[in-house]
Amino acid sequence: MHKAVKLLQKIPKGKVTTYKELAKATKTHPRAVGQLMKNNPHPLSFPCYKVVLSSGKVGNYSAK
Repeated sequence: MHKAVKLLQKIPKGKVTTYKELAKATKTHPRAVGQLMKNNPHPLSFPCYKVVLSSGKVGNYSAK
């Protein structure tokens, strides 16, 4: 399991983070984090909807 996915589960209820912050925490690129969120097969277990753009806008995550 990717470190970013593990960090997703630690985001408190009602809080969000950014692709950039997750990328920094996992020493990867924000686009890599975006791809990970996009291909997330379990959005309820791994809440990709809690990751937003640095501008605060919602990204193009996939709710499969």
